[in-house]
Amino acid sequence: MNLKKHNIIQSYLFLFLITLCASFFSANTFAQSQLEGVWKSNDDEYMIKITSLGHQFQARIVWLKSEFDLSGNPLLDIKNPDEKYRKIPLKGLKILSDLQYNAAHDQWINGKIYLPQEGKYYSCKATIKGNMLQFILEGNGAGSGKTWNWTGQN
Repeated sequence: MNLKKHNIIQSYLFLFLITLCASFFSANTFAQSQLEGVWKSNDDEYMIKITSLGHQFQARIVWLKSEFDLSGNPLLDIKNPDEKYRKIPLKGLKILSDLQYNAAHDQWINGKIYLPQEGKYYSCKATIKGNMLQFILEGNGAGSGKTWNWTGQN
C-alpha cells in the first residue's frame, strides 16, 4: 500500500472515531440535561433536585409540603431502618444515588432510591416521557413494579 493511500485510510478512520465519540458524548449530555433539575412528586409532597456526579446521578429533597411538625421542628427521617439516621431532617436528605444512563434502552438504570415515607430502600430505574419522570422500583417482593412519578419544574 502506498503512503498516500495509507494516510487517506488513517484520516477516514480518525474522522470516524471522532464522529463516534462526539455522538456518544452528545447523547449522554442530552440525557444528562433531561434528568438534571428539579422534579415535584405527583402527590405534591416532595420536590427533589437531581444532579450528576460524573456519569451517575443523585437526588436530594429540596422542598417538602410540610417541612415542620406541629411543634415547629423540622420533619425527621423517623422511619429510617438505621436508628442513627432518624434524627436527620427530611429536607436535604439524599434519596437517590448511583443512577446511570443506558443509551441502548433510553433509560437510567442501577439506581438506589430511598422512600422516606416507608423507610425503605429500593433498586430503581427511571424513564422520562415529555415532562414526566417515572422511577420504577425493583426489589424483593413488595417493591417490584412500584412506581414513583414526578413532574419537571425547570
